[in-house]
Amino acid sequence: MTDVERRKSNVTYSAPVGSVDLAAFQDDGTPYEIWACDDCLPWHAEVVRVEREILVREWHAVDCPQFQDLVADSGRDSSADRTSCPAPAGYILAIAAAQREAVGQ
Repeated sequence: MTDVERRKSNVTYSAPVGSVDLAAFQDDGTPYEIWACDDCLPWHAEVVRVEREILVREWHAVDCPQFQDLVADSGRDSSADRTSCPAPAGYILAIAAAQREAVGQ
């Protein structure tokens, strides 16, 4: 059976999606890295500002195992484990630019 045949229909491009907001920076100011989710096709991320805080909002298929883990982690700890979600340099640059804008540099 190929990977395509094993893929569940609830993680396809047309699957319902949900998002989770994650810290963009570690406590020492280092930006987190994120990688695309291998478990669902609709995954994407965006950098958002909520009040004065800069966050990375990840969108996943609702039934994606990684999304379920992130939702569970964010309920227990606001600095959800990012090791399973390491970013292309473009996201890092976007986060850094948003941080500079937020502090007025």
